[in-house]
Amino acid sequence: MVTYKIILRTAEDAEKLVEKLEKYDFDVDAGWGHYIIDAKSLLGVMGLGIGKEIELRAYTSTRETLDMDLKGFLTDSETTG
Repeated sequence: MVTYKIILRTAEDAEKLVEKLEKYDFDVDAGWGHYIIDAKSLLGVMGLGIGKEIELRAYTSTRETLDMDLKGFLTDSETTG
C-alpha cells in the first residue's frame, strides 16, 4: 500500500483526480477524518470537500506512474509506502 496526502483546490481538480485514478486496476481509497470513500468515485471525492488535506491509499506496490499522475495534487507532506 502507498499513501499520499493531497489537496483538491477546485471541483475540476476532483474530476481530474478521478479520471487519472480510473485507469488503474488496483483499488484507491480516499479519507478525511473518519470518512473513507472509493477515490475512483467523483461523487465520493466531492463529498470529502474541496480545500481539505485528503489521504489517498493506493493498494499497490508499484508507484512510479501513480507518483507522476498525482504530482500536481500532493501536499508538502511526504508520500509513504
